[in-house]
Amino acid sequence: AGSVREAVRGGYGLEALGLTGQPAAAPAVGWHDAGEEECALVPGYEEFEARLHEASAAPLLTMVQSFVNAFVTKRPKMSDYGMVHNFLGAMENPFRSHKLWKDADDDDMVEVLDSLEAFILANPQVAESVGASMEGAWEQQDASLRRRLWCLQFIKPEHLDIKKAHAAHPALPLARKMIKRISEVRAPQEKLECVFRASRIIFRMLNEAP
Repeated sequence: AGSVREAVRGGYGLEALGLTGQPAAAPAVGWHDAGEEECALVPGYEEFEARLHEASAAPLLTMVQSFVNAFVTKRPKMSDYGMVHNFLGAMENPFRSHKLWKDADDDDMVEVLDSLEAFILANPQVAESVGASMEGAWEQQDASLRRRLWCLQFIKPEHLDIKKAHAAHPALPLARKMIKRISEVRAPQEKLECVFRASRIIFRMLNEAP
């Protein structure tokens, strides 16, 4: 549902996600030059950050800053990612009850908590600590994925029977940029958004190229 909503919001239509059997309308020329890779990866993040820095939201901002300071300096026994997860859950009611978010529905609150997570993980110390505290099974999966990517790096478009029109399409570098950003961003929502946007770009390219 979130993917559908974001696709419609972005003006790409359900066809671009392959969710209908109807052909997509011809996109505007130059859509792949719109700089999508520079857009915020967490829906509503800019609005969230602006509200959080309003004078009336000072108590909320203080709570968040206090958490970050405690996280960085006190190093509690709880796993780092577990601490962040618990804090996000504890902050839902304070945000719901604040006047700046009083009209937020459940979907809006999901965006608020995603934005809060991205805001917290923007601190490099927090992000690095959370990443370092991942359980062994996750580390093994990451290592396995890295090995697989390394083994498959020789693959070119022709190996996958990709048409020349697609292989030379100017949108393909944009999709690659979004994939590369996965390792550059910190919040889970940002990483998922990179995957989604890369997929959306590729679907739109397939609908456009002959």
